[in-house]
Amino acid sequence: MKTKTNQNKKQRYRKKIPYTIRYIAIGIITLLLLISLFNGYSAYQTPTTTTINAPILTYEHRGRFDYTIFLLNNTLYENKTLLRPEEGPFFRQLIDHINASFIYSFQTNQTATIHGNYTIDAVLQTNFWEKNYPLIERTSFTNQGKRASFIVQFPVEYPHYEQIYQTINDETGVAAQNPRLRFQANIVVSISTTDKTATSFFSQSIDMALGQKTIEFSETLTSMIPGTITEEMIIEQPEVINQRNTWIFFSVLFFIALPLFLFFTTSSKQVVSKTEKEIRKIKKKYGEWIVETQTPPKRSKTNVIIVNSLEDLSKVSEELGKPILLYHSSKNTTYQFYVLEDHLMYQYELKSDEKKNKVVAICPKCNKVNYYTGLPGKKIPIVCSNCGNPGIISIQ
Repeated sequence: MKTKTNQNKKQRYRKKIPYTIRYIAIGIITLLLLISLFNGYSAYQTPTTTTINAPILTYEHRGRFDYTIFLLNNTLYENKTLLRPEEGPFFRQLIDHINASFIYSFQTNQTATIHGNYTIDAVLQTNFWEKNYPLIERTSFTNQGKRASFIVQFPVEYPHYEQIYQTINDETGVAAQNPRLRFQANIVVSISTTDKTATSFFSQSIDMALGQKTIEFSETLTSMIPGTITEEMIIEQPEVINQRNTWIFFSVLFFIALPLFLFFTTSSKQVVSKTEKEIRKIKKKYGEWIVETQTPPKRSKTNVIIVNSLEDLSKVSEELGKPILLYHSSKNTTYQFYVLEDHLMYQYELKSDEKKNKVVAICPKCNKVNYYTGLPGKKIPIVCSNCGNPGIISIQ
């Protein structure tokens, strides 16, 4: 059988999908479209090239201060004429003089032209003032290869600087405190390769306290500083191009898919009758007492007692401790509730007040016009009154 309605004629090209499933599908397609657009936008915000600083040369500064303390004849250090670092303590009254040296080396990982200059200064420092005295004037050095170095020696004339300290105190009338003598080495190095030139700086110092009974130099004598010369390099990022193309493709795909899905589908929303809504409320309220059955209870030798409401029936069920049986036949619109107790059957019947619609159907086999009635939204079995051809129709 087939049903002829104007609505079916208009929408015969549209596929009916359950309401919930259709709107979930629309939401998923919309979400995928938004994700594709966002990722596409992000891909176009990402540059196709990136600049990195690639190391082209590494180097290392290394400096070491050293000193030798020459002794006067003494009983403490018998048979010794000099002391080296860490061989102290160095008593001032046993010292004849002190010589110091600075050893420096610069090393790279590849051949380059290494040009530099250095100075060594003596710095007299107190809590009020600081004075600088050049020991080694600016001196240059050059080497071609991977390494450059120099050694420079200088005397540690601490009595001379103690005299300067005392003179300044006398001139200023202020007894400056904590006098110290610092020896400062400053080196500037220029490294030149075939395609790059860079400059690096290195500084190192040691110091000692003045006016003390013993001479004590700072403990750290060696210093090492590494460095790197870098060059900017532009790196292509082909994966960004691939991402752009991919997300453009998906954006276009979902942009086309969404209106096509909306155009070629329609919602098939199940019509729920008032009676069915009432049954759902009843099941929710009395669900733990209700048992649905496929067949109605047998009535032979049973005394049927009709109750006025389901609430009355539930009271009987609670009193007797018996479940409420629910039977519903698809051939009628009534819902029957029972409570059984021996030869008694308490019954409540819920009838539907829904209006039935009339449907005209034409038999595809003999073209006989048939008329049927049923509740809206229901599918009912039918049989042609002329040829007996069976079928199923939906009530609109």
